[in-house]
Amino acid sequence: MTNPVIKKGNRYYNTLTQKYVSESYAKRINSYFERHPDSYLVKAGGHAIYKRKRPLFEHEKVMRGKMYGKGFQVYKTKKITGKTVYYSPIFEKEMKKEEIEYIEKLDYPFMKNVYVELYRMSRDKERIYHILTWTINKSFHGSRVLELWIPNAENTFKKIEKEMQKNIRKYPLGYSKIPVIYCHISNYFYSDIDSYEHGKTFGFYVANRDGYDKLYDDFLNTLAWYINKLEIMAYHNIWIEKISFYIMDFYKTGSIQEIISSYRMGIQRLEK
Repeated sequence: MTNPVIKKGNRYYNTLTQKYVSESYAKRINSYFERHPDSYLVKAGGHAIYKRKRPLFEHEKVMRGKMYGKGFQVYKTKKITGKTVYYSPIFEKEMKKEEIEYIEKLDYPFMKNVYVELYRMSRDKERIYHILTWTINKSFHGSRVLELWIPNAENTFKKIEKEMQKNIRKYPLGYSKIPVIYCHISNYFYSDIDSYEHGKTFGFYVANRDGYDKLYDDFLNTLAWYINKLEIMAYHNIWIEKISFYIMDFYKTGSIQEIISSYRMGIQRLEK
């Protein structure tokens, strides 16, 4: 077997990435492939190692980003032969390029500041989700400013509601024919001298007409609660980061939905 990292003069050259590396890294890569010739460059570098029973904060930075962020948990890497492959650390296997391309199409922007992610699975592998994230990133200096924003927020909420209904019809989730819907608002209260993080979850209704109406009422009640807090407490400013809309069901074993979602594990920052 030819080592993937070779010495050129006084420097070490990684033939797989066509980059020069340090001596210690070169020895690590060559030693790993000598012991595991059928493995992957990303693992040789000490990455892409997933342990389900290990808390996510104890995993490496890139893995945490893949679990908490958008997309799915696949690394584009190299075999010792130089072949480019896509490796799933959760299942410890390669994925076909066609599978990657199909899954990537399940994430798409909606409107100006809403992002849709279809088929994500909880880390306990019990639930499957569609997630619509409305990024707001807006500061409201006082209750009156928040009140003036509400009509615009209502309009956006209703458009997201229609997109949720469309996705439930077009992309059925799992075991139940009628999933559950709920929301989570991420925000910060702040003053001139300090701030604190806050979040509010509401909903958990069956996704029928009555459920959507209740979710909408909860949304308005939550905004009214924020307005009241701004009026009575010392923190007279609020930064609303985002509102996440969740469509949740229990997956059906062996279904195509389970297979797809298993590569998209983790429900962004709600399962730390």
